[in-house]
Amino acid sequence: MLAKIARLFTSGDYRGQQRVTRVLDLTSLLLPRTSIIGAETSVGTILCHTADRVITVEVLRVGGWQRKDMERVTALLRRRDHAGRTLVNVGANIGTTVLNASNSGYFSAFVAIEPEPRNFKLLSANVALNGLDRCKLVNKAAGDIPGRIEFELSAKNFGDHRVVQAGLKDAARPTIEVESQPVDDILDGLGISGNDVGLLWMDVQAYEAQVICGATKLIKNGTPVVMEFSPAELRSAETLTTLLESCEKLFSGFVTLRDGDDTERPIAELRALGSDLGMEHTDVILFPRDAPGELTG
Repeated sequence: MLAKIARLFTSGDYRGQQRVTRVLDLTSLLLPRTSIIGAETSVGTILCHTADRVITVEVLRVGGWQRKDMERVTALLRRRDHAGRTLVNVGANIGTTVLNASNSGYFSAFVAIEPEPRNFKLLSANVALNGLDRCKLVNKAAGDIPGRIEFELSAKNFGDHRVVQAGLKDAARPTIEVESQPVDDILDGLGISGNDVGLLWMDVQAYEAQVICGATKLIKNGTPVVMEFSPAELRSAETLTTLLESCEKLFSGFVTLRDGDDTERPIAELRALGSDLGMEHTDVILFPRDAPGELTG
């Protein structure tokens, strides 16, 4: 473990992150009223929060966020027979996933769902700046039932805002109330058929079980799901068991996105992966039991 930590703090990636962080710190010091910074990237113009020290740092350092994951996911989807070409992005943040998807050549329409007001403003601006006319924006959280929910904010990681849950509540974080609605209801309200949706991509900070519960109709229609899988956080939120049980009912298999292996594993192995990860996390793509085709070639 100590060797792993040492490698992390001496890596080129870490040094690059520290350089960008220092630039942002200096910008905040010299231009305290500057809250937004822009970057021209290979996927388009991205406006970012100067106060953010995670997504903004990565966008400025390498020109994007999770681009390799999107490339890998679309390659996997091309090997399956699914007609849908709409991406539904839950926890869309400032729009990096939507921009990655729009440049993939696979998706032709988008639904971006983001509850936090400042993120939503930049999401809207980034969608407009990059001419994504076929992107519908929804300023809500996605969950299992409709209503108002408590939402806590991170001061330095604007991708770590999260729904307040038992075991995960941070008393030091400010909270706001946001509107929540199930994905199935959101899509019905927008007039979007499940047949048109090719992927549900979520980044919801240990709220995956609730999002999946509210998207059951979409998943049963054969729509794959990309999610972060963080067993330690899910245990703290007391939703790990619920998530695993839901996955075993709705999905037949999964592929992990961070190990370079495209082999589809049986969904029953997700429990073992959770044990192997310990305090770490990964991203996975889940394939529904009712999906139209298996991976080929």
